Amino acid sequence: MKSCLFTLALLLSLAPVLAGNRADVNADQVVNAADTVLLANIVAGNLDAADYNLETVALVAPQGGDFTNPADAADWVTAQSPGPAHRFVILVTPGEYTVNRTIDLPAYTTLQGYGRRATRILGGSLVEEFALLEASFADQVAVRDLTLCTVDVGDQNYYVVSINQCAGLVLEGLDITTNASQGNCWLMMLQNSSGDCRNLELTDGPGLSEVGIYMYGSQFNFDHCQLKMTNSHNMPIYGLFVEGCMGVIWRDSRISVRNQASGYKATSVAV
Repeated sequence: MKSCLFTLALLLSLAPVLAGNRADVNADQVVNAADTVLLANIVAGNLDAADYNLETVALVAPQGGDFTNPADAADWVTAQSPGPAHRFVILVTPGEYTVNRTIDLPAYTTLQGYGRRATRILGGSLVEEFALLEASFADQVAVRDLTLCTVDVGDQNYYVVSINQCAGLVLEGLDITTNASQGNCWLMMLQNSSGDCRNLELTDGPGLSEVGIYMYGSQFNFDHCQLKMTNSHNMPIYGLFVEGCMGVIWRDSRISVRNQASGYKATSVAV
């Protein structure tokens, strides 16, 4: 059973304030960034938890939270069957979290950090895992304000972020990167999905980073995103690789791709 160790401020009575979208903690009839800002203040003890409904919030913290592992929090949310009128927030407080399996986000769920420098999720020893973070057949998923980084994946092919069959996706304020020295990394795959990517920074690491962003059958807006790849291995590399997409809007964003290996090409955009 999910524990409710929310720090002293969160041990107060959690009285419901709204029937319906219970992640709408400020009761303005919409679930948005304002709710997660409010949650951050509640966790910090700046607001009285008794005034808000936190039944659909899973708190991840090094200690004193509901979970110490974001993957465990995502599993718990999945078991609650989130939906349009039953949305969930996984709030990951400042700290560095190492996970050894995929964080599998369900539909109608927000994974919210405290900033890309403050909340860091590291994928260590992802043996036989497909990705560090994955959402599949899951509409209305949002991931905001944190770092996702693979550090030890072994000699295999993998993704840092893998999205498949998701509509209304929002990725915002993220660092997506890898420090792995082995394996063939694709930083992000967006397949048969649609949504918005805002303020992303994607960088490769010392391993074999073949593709920065791979898109297939998708429609996305990129706003203020930065993709930088510098590969010194004997293989071609691609920044943005697009196949069969309905539309890609690249606004105020930049791609920098350089292959240091002699005789191997570096392609910024391949269609």
